[in-house]
Amino acid sequence: ALVWWGFVFAAISTTLGFIFDEWVASDVPGLVAFIPGGKLGPIGPYVVIGTGALGGILIIIGFIVMMAVRWQGTRPVGESALTDFFLWMAFFVALSGFALMGVELLAPTNYYAQATAFSVHMFLVITMFATMPWTKFGHAIYMYIWQLYDRYRTWKGAEPRLLGP
Repeated sequence: ALVWWGFVFAAISTTLGFIFDEWVASDVPGLVAFIPGGKLGPIGPYVVIGTGALGGILIIIGFIVMMAVRWQGTRPVGESALTDFFLWMAFFVALSGFALMGVELLAPTNYYAQATAFSVHMFLVITMFATMPWTKFGHAIYMYIWQLYDRYRTWKGAEPRLLGP
């Protein structure tokens, strides 16, 4: 649940950032501003940063709890699974998000540092989402599609494939 809600808050932060971002600072020509929320008013950037930070913290705590439970499970620690890769990627995405925030706040005029941190963060995000279909996280999407399909087949007269009431 912690990882799930972490993703929800990170998605809210990212969505707000893309909707309300100014992308180019008006006072410095050519300077890209990655900290979004300028059109939300004076608290806008803090709302975006706060929801992203809360999401990252929840993902990191959830990762620690899930890995502690995983290491007590049926599989030896040295024997990894694709789900472990997804969890590690989620952990590194959260860390790279915090690194990106740090670069944005500590070096707001250094375009190359911001672009590098943003590129690393986006690479990790894309890599993490590429593993989703092979993990239980993917079931959050596929389960609902399957249920709709099964209800459609039942409505058409076919026997349902899933057990249930």
